[in-house]
Amino acid sequence: MDLFSFKKNPWMGFALVGLVFLLFMLAEIINGRFWLPDFEVYYKAAARILQGQNLYRIDADGFYLFKYSPVSAVLFIPFSLLPFGISKVVYWLFYSLVMLACIYVAMHLVNPGLKLEKPFRVNLLVLLTGLIVMVHFLRELHLGQVTFILLILYLLAIRCLINSKPGAVGFLIAISIFIKPFGLIFLPYLLYNRKWKELLYFVIYTVILTLVPLLFYRSIGLTIDQYGAWFHEVVVELGNKQEFSLPANQTIFSVIARYAFVGGLLTTPVRFMAFQFIILVLLALLVMLLIRKGREMSRREVLESAFLMALIPLLAFSGENSFCLLLPAIVMILFAFGDLSISLKIMAAIGFLFLGGNIYDLWGAELTAWFDKISLITFGAVFLCYILARFRFGKKC
Repeated sequence: MDLFSFKKNPWMGFALVGLVFLLFMLAEIINGRFWLPDFEVYYKAAARILQGQNLYRIDADGFYLFKYSPVSAVLFIPFSLLPFGISKVVYWLFYSLVMLACIYVAMHLVNPGLKLEKPFRVNLLVLLTGLIVMVHFLRELHLGQVTFILLILYLLAIRCLINSKPGAVGFLIAISIFIKPFGLIFLPYLLYNRKWKELLYFVIYTVILTLVPLLFYRSIGLTIDQYGAWFHEVVVELGNKQEFSLPANQTIFSVIARYAFVGGLLTTPVRFMAFQFIILVLLALLVMLLIRKGREMSRREVLESAFLMALIPLLAFSGENSFCLLLPAIVMILFAFGDLSISLKIMAAIGFLFLGGNIYDLWGAELTAWFDKISLITFGAVFLCYILARFRFGKKC
């Protein structure tokens, strides 16, 4: 039957990846590991804001404190209306669809004529992308995280930017920042490209979204107090994540400091901030060069945004979860894989392996910890960023 044909039905790849998500949920339930602890944090916060209650520093929450914006709590209210056990299943299914949508939108951004492709190639690309990112897919599901929600917002924002829909661009980036502030990386990009309408809409929607919690607290004072508590959490988090020698620090700052043996010079906060500033300036110059090289290219925003998203986990100390934001870069490289030189193919394969090969159950605790210690995942991200840069300098996209 054509419906189940890998060569004739272009949706088979998505169906197989989605099936893995469903089987993983069943395995989690059977093994008593269906926890979604991060989702539970959002779930509780949504129930509290619905009642106009405080969101922050609640002793009963123990380790799993709510550290995000009041607006993000509002977004999870629909899930809080269900019993927690049912809500976990609903969120798992919802998040599975979001992850599949990320692959779909990324592929269509890279190749707008995807429907004209041979179904076999489409299915193969979906399965390869799923295989490379699978460890991140499953970790996100197990924790009940939100990184792929951010990714779909970014991808849709870029799609709207290409299609000249400034209002949608501003809204999508604004709402993403209230979930996690990674999307701030797009503001200098829009500014450099003189996207004034998009920036104006971003400001307008940010102001509107900021006022949304007021509907639940019904007091300007209480609302301001909640935002003050959120900013305090942000400051505390930033303060806790400045130590470059921590094993979980996979940022480019940490890797350069450790591998260039300059860690001994970064003995004060001021020195480390200066070190970070120098690296940020160099990366900003690289991004500006990529933009200038692509000025005359159509759909140049796809590569540039993929590069920016790939930089997020290299700049933000947020653990390995955020490395799934390299999915657009992975899709772009897979599409062009056949045209790469032998050396770039080898680099891409190593990058894919470093990003998606750190599987705890496969390697065990000691080897997995060693992979984290030497920052293989960071090197994988750097390799893929290098290939994207080579695309642009080679005038390919």
